[in-house]
Amino acid sequence: MDSSPTPPAEAEWNAPALELSDARSLRAFAHPLRIELIEALRAEGPLTATRAAELVGDSPSNCSFHLRALAGFGLVERCAGTDGRQRPWQMVKGGLTFGQDGTAESRVARTAAVEVMHAHAIKALTRWMQDSDDAPAEWQDAWFDANSTISVTAEELARIGRQITAILKPYTDRRERRPAQPGEAPVRVATYGFPVRIPQAGSRS
Repeated sequence: MDSSPTPPAEAEWNAPALELSDARSLRAFAHPLRIELIEALRAEGPLTATRAAELVGDSPSNCSFHLRALAGFGLVERCAGTDGRQRPWQMVKGGLTFGQDGTAESRVARTAAVEVMHAHAIKALTRWMQDSDDAPAEWQDAWFDANSTISVTAEELARIGRQITAILKPYTDRRERRPAQPGEAPVRVATYGFPVRIPQAGSRS
């Protein structure tokens, strides 16, 4: 008898991305522990507050508080536990995007949310580099760090971003469709593309 989890229905894994655009929800997201909790749920799947606390190095009561706050903004939700008693937390289906509602307050909050999120990514990269000597050889050989300076137009930069997203999409979709298979690990791929300086109109870069 097959005991593997049933893959979610297509409507679930193909859910639209949740957009945070008002200042209140953006400020709520811009909290280091909340981002740690979101990343733990993405990497490990459904977690109780107690297990989440072990992973992020905080107390279960504090993690429970922040998980409830995230649920209030539609980012996480309760799900059925394996023993029928506990109800762990899981990420909602679909991705997450940052927007703004046109107010100065939301623009400032969006910037803060993005800064906290990227600071967390750099922290995770630093942790990997410190611990990578203890990782299996195949993962030491597989990881990469691409950092290049290129000369492109704004249109070309936007196209590069779409191309990178298209490369990753089959893997993000697959992660939503089915449980991780033997040999697979949650991997963070963070890419940045921004102008080092803004060219003046009519000038050459």
